[in-house]
Parts: sequence; C-alpha cells; structure tokens
Amino acid sequence: MPFVGKGMGVEVEAIPEYKVVSPGMDFDLAICFRIPREVHIYADPPGQVGLPTTVQLLLPRGIELIKFSWPSPDIFKENGMVSYGYTGNVRALAKLHASHDIDRSKKCINSKVDWLACGTNCVPGSVSLNTCVTVDSASVRNQNFFKGDWLKPIGYEKDNDIDVFLSKKTWFLFSLAFLGGLILNLMPCVLPMIGIKILSFMKQSQEDKTQIRLHGLFFSMGIIVVFLILGGVLLFIRAVGIEAGWGFQLQNEPFVVFLSLLFWIIALNFLGIWEIPSISRLGELRFFKNLSSIIRLPVGVEPNETANKRGFSFLAKIPYGSLFSGMMVSIVATPCTGPFMGTALGVALISPPLIAMMIFFGLALGLASPFLILSFFPDWVKGLPRPGVWMERFKRICSIPLFVTTFWLLWVLPRNTASWVSGILIGLSLLIFMRDRKHWVIPAILVLSILGFLSSSLIKTPVSNDLLLNWEPFSKQRLIELRAANRTVFVNFTASWCLTCQTNKVTTFLSGKVVKRFRELNIATLEADWTKRDPSITEALRKLGRAGVPTSVIYLPDQKDPIILPELLTPDLLLKEI
Repeated sequence: MPFVGKGMGVEVEAIPEYKVVSPGMDFDLAICFRIPREVHIYADPPGQVGLPTTVQLLLPRGIELIKFSWPSPDIFKENGMVSYGYTGNVRALAKLHASHDIDRSKKCINSKVDWLACGTNCVPGSVSLNTCVTVDSASVRNQNFFKGDWLKPIGYEKDNDIDVFLSKKTWFLFSLAFLGGLILNLMPCVLPMIGIKILSFMKQSQEDKTQIRLHGLFFSMGIIVVFLILGGVLLFIRAVGIEAGWGFQLQNEPFVVFLSLLFWIIALNFLGIWEIPSISRLGELRFFKNLSSIIRLPVGVEPNETANKRGFSFLAKIPYGSLFSGMMVSIVATPCTGPFMGTALGVALISPPLIAMMIFFGLALGLASPFLILSFFPDWVKGLPRPGVWMERFKRICSIPLFVTTFWLLWVLPRNTASWVSGILIGLSLLIFMRDRKHWVIPAILVLSILGFLSSSLIKTPVSNDLLLNWEPFSKQRLIELRAANRTVFVNFTASWCLTCQTNKVTTFLSGKVVKRFRELNIATLEADWTKRDPSITEALRKLGRAGVPTSVIYLPDQKDPIILPELLTPDLLLKEI
C-alpha cells in the first residue's frame, strides 16, 4: 500500500525496479505520486508561486545515486501568475548503482519526500519511505515496478517523440516563445541593429519580388541558426553540470572583445570611411562556381561552362549579407529577455531537449517574423523612396547606434581590457587618417570620444546618496536575514551587458519618486550582478523559473511567494507593486 502524506490526500510510494540486485549493476527507484484531480504539487523550479517538491535519499554503503529525473511538468495559471507542477499520477526516477564490492545482504534506502499541494488552498506534505532490496549474485525484477497507473517515467518508458511534439503543452510553449520573440523587436537590446534592418528594406524595396523574399528567408535563417546554436550549447553546458543561463556568451570576455571590434568596423563602414568587401559577393568566388563541376564530373574530365550551371551553382546566388545581418541581430538580441520570453526560457531549461529546442525555435521565429512577413509582402514597403544620395546620409546616421554599442561593450569589459581594446580602436581610426587625410574630422572625433569614454569610466563622479538606492550585493544568506527581520526586499537580477537592465536603471531605479518611496518604506534592495558567471545567481534565477536578466523580484513580509515583475519597468509599475 502507498504511504499517505499530510498534503491534501497526496499518496507517495517508493518502488524499486529489482527485488534482488547484483553487484556492479544499475537499477531504478521510482518515487510515485498519486495526486487528486483538483490538486497539484510543484516542480523544481516551481515558477512564480509555490515551493519545489524535493526528494532526499539516504543511501546505504555500496549504493550511489547516478541521477534523479522528473517528468516534464504541466503549466498552471494562478491569479495571473504561471507555475509548473504535476497532477494525477506521476513517477520520478532515481537511477542507482550497486558497487562491485558491495556486500551481499539486505540494503534499505530511506526517501524523505516534501511537497506543497495546492487546490482551493495550499497544504504542505511530508513522508519518509523505507525501501529495501537484497544484494545477491542473480538479480530478480520487481513486477510491481511495471504495474499501476503511474505516469511513464523519464528515462525508462519514454513518451514517443511524435506525441511530445504534437502535445498541446508543447504548442502552447511554442506560442508563448513566439510572442516573446516578437516583442523582443521592441526591446532596447535590438535597437543597435534597427539601422541595419531599415537599410536592408530600403535597398531591396526596388528589387525583384523573388529576390526580396530570398533576402527575407536568409535573414530569418541567420536569426534561427544562431538561436538554435546558442540554445543547444546552453543545454549541453547545463547537462554537464555547469550552471549557465541565457546570455551566457556575453559573460565570456574574449567574445565581448570580438563583438566590440566587429561593431566598430561595421560602424566605420556605415560612415563610408572605408568599404568592407561585401559578404554578399562571396558567392561569386571561383570556389562556388566550380564546386559542382569538381564534385559531379568524372575524374580526368575538365570543368566546363555547362557543368558550372548545374548542381552547386545556387551557392553563388545566396544573399550572404542578409544571412550575416540576421546572425548579428541574434547575437545582440539574445543577452536580454522581454515579456513572455523569461517564462518561455525558464520552461525550456527544465524541459526535455525536443521541447526546449522548439521553444528556442519559437523565440527566433518571433524575432524574425516582421522582416520575413514584409519580405513576402513587398508591396507594403513600396512607399519607401528610391535609393539615392539621401540613403548614404541615412546610412551615416545609422552608424551612431553602432558606435554607442561599441562603447557599451567597452563599458562591460574590465577596465584593463577596455584600455587595450580602446587602443586598437584608436589605431584603426589613425590608420584611416593616414590612408585618406580628407576624412581627418571623423577619426579625430572618434579618437576624442574613446579618450573621453576612458576618462569618464576611470573617474567616479560623486553623487549624493540621497539620490540613489542603497544596493547591497545579493546572497542567499542576506535574503534570508532580511526576510527574517520582516522587511520588504527588492532583488534586481542584472548585468552590465543587458541593455534592458540599464534602461530599467536609468528610467526607474534612478527615479526620484522611487528612491523616496523605497526610503520611506525602509525597503531593502539587493543587486544580483550576473555580468560574470555566478552559479549562486544562476541557481536563484532557476528557482524563480527564469533563465536570464532582467529579472526583478519583490518579497513582501506577509507573503511567502515573491512577486516577479515584468522585464521592462516603469516607476509607476514598480511603486504599484510595493
């Protein structure tokens, strides 16, 4: 008979896969939950509300835990907030290993299970289960392990991939991710790339419709490829036990250096200072023209003009410039999260790989969709003026956000690194002057701008404490202490490379009425700086059901669960919640 806990009729049972295990073998221990239909328990992370269900195993000598797996959670909406959990019959698996030198005797495993069951109200539950197996030379299966109406466990009787793909939950998450990607087009992180996107429209507005659609498809492909690569790398990093979250690439200093140099070069190109060989002309290289004949013609037969027109000649027509632009948009956009995107990413990191990659694909498709739709309906942009001298002027204006992005990336870097990277940028500007002295004004301005940036970043301007919030470094222990003192606590998960985070800082956290109200209510403020990889902050985000920044959380003294605020804040929105 199953053991019954105290949490609203939730039944829990521990069932071993084998009654008798032999030395050196792996076996499963199933922790089975039978949950009433109107009740649910929470996953780990639980989302915006609830407490995670935990299982603590006390193992005898000779038996060790390999991994613990849960099924993919369901999504629940409670008072406008999203949480993840389980209802009905659920089975989690502990994969165990019996060592080769284990002594042949009876071995008992103690499982301490804690949960919070919620229906019309919420009641915590707890139970200790004691399960024994015998160790002998010949193993014997436990038939009860394969009986009952428990949900199929992860890692043993896996759901069919097609069933997972077609499930309503998967497509709901995909829709949520698509909406988050769509809104991401309006977030500050994408602003530096708006000029590139607008110029692409203007250049293509007078082209053949087929060519315009080709540009749109490859621009979208660039976005999707980068999102899927980043998503796959993130899942792999977490699978090998390294705590990481969305935007992890900008926690890597060499990558930030590379980006700053790349944006500087592109910005100079937009100014017309020098011309970068167009990546879109890559297809004209002899390699692509002769590739089909090299591969398809028999040995000893020389390539000819007819052969060049077959096979791989399509590579010469690919709009590589649009593909590159799409990839750049993704690289700049991915560090930040927007509305709906934070929830989608949080679910992705606790879901099976198939569902997780569907979520990443949905985010990318949402980000690419405006450009893709306009490319398939080019008549919508026919009102744009024809390319001319005015476009060159507009192109120079579009270089401004690219230069600003470069300074932003320099600000993210440690000061010593920013100094030598700035030296390289100054060198590039001086080379331009030596190459063509008629452009001396712009290089001079750029050099002075870099020197001014370095000076301002090294010299701290004194600011009155009355105008600032009193931020303390975030730590789990400090949060516990402040909550124990019955204080309202505001936690801001942020990073220097997150433009949305910096927008919140300027528009909200430096607002006079916000600072005044926080001081009046004696609200404690903790800053979780995620600029560099910090496993404790990553873990805190995971428990909140989030995978990236910005994330802003309020802990009220009379509420157990935190209030998770929208990604983009305003003073009025923040003050309303406290």
